[in-house]
Amino acid sequence: MKTTEQRHKETRERLAQFEKQAGVKAPENIWDDEGSFTDEILAFAVSNGLSLDWLFLGDPMPTILTLHRRTIAQGAA
Repeated sequence: MKTTEQRHKETRERLAQFEKQAGVKAPENIWDDEGSFTDEILAFAVSNGLSLDWLFLGDPMPTILTLHRRTIAQGAA
């Protein structure tokens, strides 16, 4: 099982990758003092289309399935 420090390091690495690819600057604070996600990182994710599943868990499948459903819906319209 991964430690909190390992998960935080991986999250920061994914966020840095997103910043580089998207050409944006993310907020410095990802977690608050109690370990919850900050409002700033959640707002950043929403405004930039950043998947929280991918950011925090490294799981791209929810994003892939969402894009798949949108593509199918547009084709059916």
